[in-house]
Amino acid sequence: DGPVVAEAHVAGPAASPGVAGTIRIEKGRVAWFTPGEVRADVRLVDGALAVDRLEWPYGGGKVTGRWRIGLALPVPIDAEVELLGVDLAEILERVDVTGAWVTVRLDGKGRVGGTLSPPSLAGTVAGEFRDLRARLTRGTCHIAAAGEMCGSSPLAEAVTRSTGIWLRSPGVSFF
Repeated sequence: DGPVVAEAHVAGPAASPGVAGTIRIEKGRVAWFTPGEVRADVRLVDGALAVDRLEWPYGGGKVTGRWRIGLALPVPIDAEVELLGVDLAEILERVDVTGAWVTVRLDGKGRVGGTLSPPSLAGTVAGEFRDLRARLTRGTCHIAAAGEMCGSSPLAEAVTRSTGIWLRSPGVSFF
């Protein structure tokens, strides 16, 4: 579902032309996966598809990245991705896991490389989370900064402390 718009530029000699372009997906959906809006600058180079820039808005955040994937066996791949304020609940929603009751904003970077056939991949991921939100019995609690109180429901209060998150409800405490 959703339109895919591709624009390509071909230049150079007929024997080995250079091909570069832009791909834009609007309101995309493929089976259970809903990527939504995606934009990528791509080019063919030395037997590979290179994505020089990927932009993928996610609510109040976005995913950016770049990668290069070979077009012949063993299908080498080298990819980098960065998450900037991406909401975990929205990621889950886009892969058809609905009803998340806890979510966080994710910031991080990752890199993966290797081959796809046969599969042999290795990578690293580093990140942080912020703005933890939990849907409690009444309303949603947003936890922003250490020491701040959030939520005013008589059923629950949540406070962040330097040691973590403290969630308190009458008669029950979670540390």
